[in-house]
Amino acid sequence: MISSKHGFTLIEVMVALTLLGLVVTLLASGMSLGFDIAERGNARAEAMRMDRIERDILRGQLQGALPLHYWIQDGDRRVDHIAFEGQPEHVRFVSRNGILEGPDGLPRWVDLQLEKASNSQTKLVVEEHRIESPDNSPAESITARAEMLSCSDIRFEYLDTTGEKPQWLPAWTGAVPNAPLPFAIRLQCKTARDLVRLLIPLDYAESAQQGMALQ
Repeated sequence: MISSKHGFTLIEVMVALTLLGLVVTLLASGMSLGFDIAERGNARAEAMRMDRIERDILRGQLQGALPLHYWIQDGDRRVDHIAFEGQPEHVRFVSRNGILEGPDGLPRWVDLQLEKASNSQTKLVVEEHRIESPDNSPAESITARAEMLSCSDIRFEYLDTTGEKPQWLPAWTGAVPNAPLPFAIRLQCKTARDLVRLLIPLDYAESAQQGMALQ
């Protein structure tokens, strides 16, 4: 065995190097695990932030629905409608709250409906269209589009407060007497993780019932 009165034996050096290698390996593994945990945490926080932004956009657009008049031709007649049409899986209305501009923008038509996304998931899609004169109808071209919540199933319901008792309706055509707009909208979105429920009162519902409308 090679040794020295003032140094280390070869075995001691080899043991020290082995231990040093183990320490370096453990430190590297710990750092990698820490980075992985931090990355997952950041991804989760970003997903939560995006969910909150998407819900705020939906809430803002629906809450700001406007009682705008538009007209369609029915033979020789020009028929007046209020720009709000709601079905269980689709809503079309006019709002000042835009995807890109935020609140207090120019009024625009908004479509909310389920569509297959590029990754084969089902998404709630928001599309915006310009208002075309002279009938205030929606333009065919899309001015803004965004994929929102990942919903395998979605349901919209519409609150009617004109009767003796408030009731939730599965559809809204503006034909409800004295109620161009529903008082509130209830949205239920089934995701892979949970069931998202939103209850959104409409800012202009009461004014619309009292006769306020935009031409």
